Amino acid sequence: RLARESGINKATTLRYLIALQSADFIEQDRESAKYFLGPAFHKYARVRMVSDPFPRMVETVLNDLADLTNETSHISRLQGAMLETIDLVESTRSARVILPFGESLPLHATASGLAVLGWASSGVLTEVTGRRLQAFTQHTITSKADLKKALDQVRRAGVARGFQGFELDVVGLAAPYFGEDGTALGAVAVAMPVSRSSAAREATISKAVRQASHRLTTALGGVSPPSYPKMNSET
Repeated sequence: RLARESGINKATTLRYLIALQSADFIEQDRESAKYFLGPAFHKYARVRMVSDPFPRMVETVLNDLADLTNETSHISRLQGAMLETIDLVESTRSARVILPFGESLPLHATASGLAVLGWASSGVLTEVTGRRLQAFTQHTITSKADLKKALDQVRRAGVARGFQGFELDVVGLAAPYFGEDGTALGAVAVAMPVSRSSAAREATISKAVRQASHRLTTALGGVSPPSYPKMNSET
């Protein structure tokens, strides 16, 4: 079957399989004769975790942010014109925001999305504004004019605030992290119930997510663009 689906003759396919098996990249079940991934992939995954500081920094940043705020903290990365949640730590409070791991977040309806859109590439911004903005709640931004106003505010503050735009009773605060060219790659965010939000609390959390996003930018070897408002700790 492998030979048929790959278009490679059986003899060559068998040589490839033997080579992969000898290097522990695949293993074969003795009863079914089916192949599956071998332990070599786990070994190289561990090597990558050691050599690449970003996954470890994501975990560290999230734990620190969750400890500081005691609210659900999450980090997302840009995938096309959506955001994918790559890691999260839930609040320990009984009333808390629950986010599914790996959930896709719309850019126009979430704090994380607005944070990224503020410094996204022109292609991403054009793709989002060139289509209908879907409403998820009665608070979702659905007009291009309102989106522009929201992004102007995000660019002035350096932090995006999402108010029940994707899910009712949820307030989100998010800041972008950047790559080498100063383009937003994703966002660090905190989500909390509306009942626990206040101007003072949001100010404290906004500062925390900005500091966290700066740590991720540094870990990636990225730079904040000149248009991104600076904090004292970032200068």
